[in-house]
Amino acid sequence: FATAFDFESADFLHSLNIPAYKIASGDLMNLPLVTYVARIGKPMIVSTGGGTSEDVRRLYDAVMPINPQLCLLQCTASYPTPPDQVNLRAMRTLADSFGCPVGLSDHSADPVVAPAAAVALGACLVEKHFTLSRTLAGPDHRFALEPDELGRMVTAIRATEQVLGHGRKEVLPVEQELRGFARRSIFTVREIAPGEIFAADNV
Repeated sequence: FATAFDFESADFLHSLNIPAYKIASGDLMNLPLVTYVARIGKPMIVSTGGGTSEDVRRLYDAVMPINPQLCLLQCTASYPTPPDQVNLRAMRTLADSFGCPVGLSDHSADPVVAPAAAVALGACLVEKHFTLSRTLAGPDHRFALEPDELGRMVTAIRATEQVLGHGRKEVLPVEQELRGFARRSIFTVREIAPGEIFAADNV
């Protein structure tokens, strides 16, 4: 899939039968473009960098009656984004406020921390800029991930998904052995006569 920046590119991408559309942070307030893309009927992934909750609400209210296939990405429009400005908790705020899938459009330099933390907080999608080399010409290469870093990111995300588990508090298969011999239980410390009351001195 790809980003549509105007009606013409939206039509061109539609002619290619792409499975989804990306809307860049710069077009968060471009409701004519957003509703035009929404009417195409494909899933929409919208970055919210530089926006407020009110801005996102305006887009949400415009898109949802037309096309409810919406995913909102927490994004900080700074390239690269300092770690203390990623503001991942805003992703949870988007999820709680709008009830749609959420993710992270991450421009921080570290390939692991923000993406893995986003998945731990419920992200269904992580976007990162990617390059073959940060020495290439162009505006995005200097803060993009190189191939080995992208591999580290994917590995960290998959590991995070594993450790999250299913969420039920129950005895897991790997705990059975320890549960069988290490849990405290009641036992006698001397012979107990019939009818004798159990007490601290005999159990």
